[in-house]
This record gives sequence, structure tokens and C-alpha cells, in this order.
Amino acid sequence: MTSLNDLVIDAVQSGEMSFAEIAERYNITALDVEAIFDDYLSQVEEDYDGQPDEAQEWYDFDPDC
Repeated sequence: MTSLNDLVIDAVQSGEMSFAEIAERYNITALDVEAIFDDYLSQVEEDYDGQPDEAQEWYDFDPDC
């Protein structure tokens, strides 16, 4: 089962609705939507180690791919 946080994050990332529209759809406040997405961005930032992923390394090795 998908959590509310996952649904909100997916909705924000799709870019099809505003925070207010997402809040209305899931019956939460726009501030809650913002807080959920801010937490997600913080986690992504903590997980990023500054190194390229495998696809980027392969592209750098062989730009014709």
C-alpha cells in the first residue's frame, strides 16, 4: 500500500497540480504538502554522495551511447 507521503511526493513531482490542489485531493493542508516535500528533498540531499551514477559514468566513458 502506498503511503500518503508517497502519493504527495509523486503528485508534486508530476507537476500537474499545485500544492493547494494536491492538499485538496488528499484532504490535508498546503503546509502539510510543503512539509512532506521538504522532508523528501532533505532526504534526497542527505543520500546524494556527489558521485555520478552508473549511467553518467558510462556516458562519460562512451559519449556515443
